Amino acid sequence: MKLESQEVKIPKNAEFTLNYLHDLHHLEKFLPDDCFNWQCDGISCSFETKGNIKIILQKDHSDDQSVSYKSLSTHPMSFTLKGKVSEDSDNTCKVKFEMNATINPIVGTMMKPVFTDLINKMVNRWAGVMN
Repeated sequence: MKLESQEVKIPKNAEFTLNYLHDLHHLEKFLPDDCFNWQCDGISCSFETKGNIKIILQKDHSDDQSVSYKSLSTHPMSFTLKGKVSEDSDNTCKVKFEMNATINPIVGTMMKPVFTDLINKMVNRWAGVMN
């Protein structure tokens, strides 16, 4: 299952924005108000969402346009979360999150709205933090 957030514009250049995303500690600033129990040691981070879903992330891969985190928790699904950054114009960029999950189709149907809402809230918080 692949989910994409909305794309938002940020008034910072792509390099600055991507470097900011590389630090796991900054992800806390992107979390919606209904997430709690944040912990981060710089290598991995964890938090819980409404419905008591615990998410544990570790930085997985990065390139000049994205940073990916892999889920270390497998319940209710295993997934990767990718923050994508693209240069827009004069010191601005566009950002979005993509989530690729391995999940059975029945559970995926139930979880899709929850995780789509989560990544949309996160990308909007990202834009708010960077403004």
